Formats: sequence, structure tokens, C-alpha cells
Amino acid sequence: AVGKALLFFTHAALMGSFRRWIEFAEETKEHRGALERALGRFRNRAMAGAWGRWQAFIESCHAGRRALQFFTKAAAAAALRRWQQWYDEMQELKVTLARGMHFWVSGCLTRALDQWSAFAEESGRQRSLAGRALAFFGNRSLAAAWNRWLEGAEER
Repeated sequence: AVGKALLFFTHAALMGSFRRWIEFAEETKEHRGALERALGRFRNRAMAGAWGRWQAFIESCHAGRRALQFFTKAAAAAALRRWQQWYDEMQELKVTLARGMHFWVSGCLTRALDQWSAFAEESGRQRSLAGRALAFFGNRSLAAAWNRWLEGAEER
């Protein structure tokens, strides 16, 4: 979106510059015609030559000023384009980092859930073993007591 806006403004600026140049060229043409007519009135060739040199000097000054404005605007547009490219790269990097973080966090949560599940299964298995061992030893002592009672009952 910013790239399109930059293109629009650059295009608009160039079109505005081009229109101003056309206006300037038309005005210059009119002025030149008037100056050439006035110059034609001069009878002294030396004076006409000086006038021509002065006019060429003024024209070169205007051309230099226009060139300076063009390059200044071009440098600003180039800097803005570089900033836009940097900003776009940063946005892409931000999205990539967010995806990576999501992947990493999801992996950590999955590992934590797997560890909890393994712990719960092991805890249940150990409880079952402990219960069976208690039952075994409890039944053994109960059986021993029963057997002692039986021996005592048989002796009588």
C-alpha cells in the first residue's frame, strides 16, 4: 500500500513538474520571441552579441537550478523507497518470528503434556503394584493367622 502511494506521489510530482516545465517552455518561447523582436531592433551588432551571451548565461543558470531540484527530489524518493523496503522486510521478519514462536511454544506444551501423561501412567502403575503388594502381604499374614487357628483347633 505504501509502495503504491509512493508511486502515486512520485508520478503526481513528476506530472506536476512536467506541466510546470511545459508552462515554463511556453512562457520562455513567448519571452524569447519578444526578446528576439526587441533584439532585432538593435542596430548595433556588438550590443546584440552581448545580449545573446547574457541570455545564454541566464538560461544556463535556470537549467542548473532545475537540475539541482530534480536530483534533490530523486534522492528523497530513493531514500523513501529504501525505507519502504526495510519496513517490508521487518514486517516479513516479524511474521516469521511469530510463526517460529508459535511452533516452539506448541512443541513445549506438547512435551509438557506428554511428560504429565507418562507421569500419571507411571503413578497409576506404582499405586497398583503397591496395592497388590499390600494385598499379598496382608493375605499372607491373614493366611498365617488362619493356619495357626486351624492347627490349634485340630489339636483339641
